[in-house]
Amino acid sequence: MTSVEAIQRGNIVTGEVKGVDMGTSVQLPDIPCREVLFVTSHAGEGIWIGNSSVVAPSGSTNSVTGFELLPGHQSPPIPCFNLNQFWLIGTNSITYMANT
Repeated sequence: MTSVEAIQRGNIVTGEVKGVDMGTSVQLPDIPCREVLFVTSHAGEGIWIGNSSVVAPSGSTNSVTGFELLPGHQSPPIPCFNLNQFWLIGTNSITYMANT
């Protein structure tokens, strides 16, 4: 049988980042991690997560429209090496849970 220590993946770090507006992207903090889960606030509008060029949908084909999270919704676990890889755009806040 596998012990708890053998399956432990790391420490959990949580926090919140507030979006500014639909035209300003906000970088997440510099926290090294293995994966992250995002959850948006139940109030307000959706939020879009992507790279430093992230934009909200505009109805045109592009390669920078972010991954949309509606209010109160959660992302799947996303593998990454640092939270600062992600940027958000929108006016809602987002909470994160990162496995370091």
